[in-house]
Amino acid sequence: RPKWDKSTTKFELERMESDAFLEWRRHLAMLQEDHDLLLTPFERNIMVWKQLWRVVERSDLVVQIVDARNPLLFRSRDLEKYVKELNPLKRNLLLVNKADLLTYQQRLAWAKYFKEHNIKYTFFSAANANEILEKQKEEEEALKRYMEEHDGELPPVYDPSNKQKNIEDQGDNDDNDEFDDIDLSDLIFPNFAYTNGELVCNGVLPIDQLREYTGPCQLVARRIPKYFIEAVYGITIPTLGVDEGGTGVPTSQELLTAYARARGYMTQGFGSADESRAARYILKDLVNGKLLYVQPPPHEDGSAASEEEAREFNKELYNLAHLPEQRRNQLVAAIKAKGLSVKEFNLEKDLDKLTFSGHLSVEDEQNKSYRSRTYGGRQAALYSAANELDDEFFLQKNVKGNLKGPFYQRNAVADNGKKHHKSNKKNKTRRLNK
Repeated sequence: RPKWDKSTTKFELERMESDAFLEWRRHLAMLQEDHDLLLTPFERNIMVWKQLWRVVERSDLVVQIVDARNPLLFRSRDLEKYVKELNPLKRNLLLVNKADLLTYQQRLAWAKYFKEHNIKYTFFSAANANEILEKQKEEEEALKRYMEEHDGELPPVYDPSNKQKNIEDQGDNDDNDEFDDIDLSDLIFPNFAYTNGELVCNGVLPIDQLREYTGPCQLVARRIPKYFIEAVYGITIPTLGVDEGGTGVPTSQELLTAYARARGYMTQGFGSADESRAARYILKDLVNGKLLYVQPPPHEDGSAASEEEAREFNKELYNLAHLPEQRRNQLVAAIKAKGLSVKEFNLEKDLDKLTFSGHLSVEDEQNKSYRSRTYGGRQAALYSAANELDDEFFLQKNVKGNLKGPFYQRNAVADNGKKHHKSNKKNKTRRLNK
């Protein structure tokens, strides 16, 4: 905000604010063009920024709410600098929300980073706070029903010292300032990123308006282990092995095709897997916390962590305890049915031994009757025929592969169940003419 004093008129201040805002936006556009950076969506309405300026001027403490999975992406250093420029006595606080998605070691790592860089912070979980409030509300309603049924008597185990004071007992405080607590949560600060995939995976860009889904889904497949994705969704993701030229990490097409077939998402016409619909569901699960990934803190020199370091940083997230409750119960039942120990079960090594939902074990995957469960549509018939061709070819003693017939002719002629009785129609017509 430009500097002003008591002698500045209203029209002069509005003109200076508009000029400064336009100059700031022009500077951001030049940085984006010169350094080939991707600018995140931010608030372009100057009225919202005017609210920020007035809030900062009247506040003693400015709180920024960031996502614990990638706090530095949402943190604005310029805002912290601006607060100190107005008044060195003003304080900044970084509220790290969704801290329940992080493990204890991950919170320690980020806490160490914040302390080393002199950042005032606090971890918070809105989901846990809502659960506590809902529990307190249920207890109050149960107490109210008990007192109504027993003519105002308190239950014998009730301790009034543990109950919070009612709002009526606290009294009104007329000395509070008008700007005691000011909410400006709708303001989005600009930041720089390098790919659209990062913006989508961090919930910055809207997923429903997404057109190109290959990049974000490839980030999901690279960052989150294959076995954890299979356990969360109950699917089997067929990938090429290392000996066959693959990397062991599923591609975006392999991930989306497996998910779409397991859920029955097919396109019209040819009947191929609806990858765009599958991508929207997977990306929303990532943003909502069903699929877990936490960005590790940067190095001391400011460089980002490598993929190997990020994989080791998130290793504790990928176990039975972090699965959805319904899926976790399903896996526990499958583990017990297989005769394995739940405590000693390793999700990474032992998942291939289980068959649950749409996920097949190694033994059942070799069985053709199980394999047909995840295929459907005309395009899927080609995949099934190709698998049968490979199986029949490698079962031959010689390499010639004498097959029974071409694979594209198998199951091509199917009885549609209609009886028109038109097989000898032409012959009957000729007899009548004679």
